[in-house]
Amino acid sequence: MSLRKVIVMSLSVLLLACFVQAGPKFSLKLYGGPGFWTTGGDFKGLFESTLDRLRSVGYTGTFDLDWKPLSFEGGIQAVAMLTPQFGLAIGVGFLSKSINQDASYADEVASVQLTTSRLIRSVPVSLNLLYLVPAGPARITLSAGASYYSSRFKLEEQVYYLEPGYYQKPNYKRDVLETFDSDPKGAIGFQAGISVEVKLFGPASLCVDALYRIVSFDDIQGTYGWDEHDSWTGGGATDTFTIEQAKMWYDTCSLWGGTYNFIDYYKTQPSNADKARLFKISMDGPVFLIGLKIGL
Repeated sequence: MSLRKVIVMSLSVLLLACFVQAGPKFSLKLYGGPGFWTTGGDFKGLFESTLDRLRSVGYTGTFDLDWKPLSFEGGIQAVAMLTPQFGLAIGVGFLSKSINQDASYADEVASVQLTTSRLIRSVPVSLNLLYLVPAGPARITLSAGASYYSSRFKLEEQVYYLEPGYYQKPNYKRDVLETFDSDPKGAIGFQAGISVEVKLFGPASLCVDALYRIVSFDDIQGTYGWDEHDSWTGGGATDTFTIEQAKMWYDTCSLWGGTYNFIDYYKTQPSNADKARLFKISMDGPVFLIGLKIGL
């Protein structure tokens, strides 16, 4: 039995136990809001290195290659206060982050248009210990716990290259589409935070939460595709292939007097890249949520 199934079954049993014990202290909480992934793991360094490389060779143009930390998440929690001050919360959520980047640049001989779409989606199953702080009209709750994240990563990158004066290939054009669709990847993470709850009416309360999350994963495996079409006056060529069970490798190369980072997709570590390591995706960072809590 997989780790994911064990965790889900354990949490289901615990949820039932909490429901039986909690009685009128049982409640449901719906929430959503922004998360801020500090670096995204290796993404921030990759984008900074890519921008440095393009500028170092004299390319000028429009570069949308900055790391943007904003993400979105939402979910539902079952909350059971087992004593007046201590409780448990079991939740299932959904995280989504799109990293869409465009660049259009040129030098004296060539021009390039780059369109990149990356999508990270994750479903966390969380278990938190709660402590209710006695404080005035607002309920303040401290929480800490662990989560199991099932995540997927998807890439689509289109590169259009034009070099009218290419040697022996006038009006040379190159159109490349790279794709990568990962298998589900599991990881254990940890979170801690604070929630402020204000009663609205009847059993309903408004909750505002702030928490910090730590979770990352590498060894990302999936299907990689390359589809290239070249054309020039009087000729053309096509190169298309697929790599099953490819992994994302973070590699370093020395080029044009500098050292730059990039991603390779291979089943095993590239034989000509002894510094390559598995690419890491991180969802570390603060999260701010607003929710509605209904007592049952």
